[in-house]
Amino acid sequence: RKKYRLDAITENFNFFQFHPVPVGTEISIRAKLLLVTKKHCNIEIDVFNEQKDLLVKGMMSARMGDKK
Repeated sequence: RKKYRLDAITENFNFFQFHPVPVGTEISIRAKLLLVTKKHCNIEIDVFNEQKDLLVKGMMSARMGDKK
């Protein structure tokens, strides 16, 4: 994206919260690219707490915009 100076436009963002996240909790976020094409990508997002318990699972789809 930086090489061609394209804008990433989020088309859809869904997440499912398995457990509430208390204020002050340290979390780890892991993103995994599921599909990358010329103009689209799908990303899976996982949020873990300090004990490595899965708190949130998310899915995001984005598309690359035109050059400006």
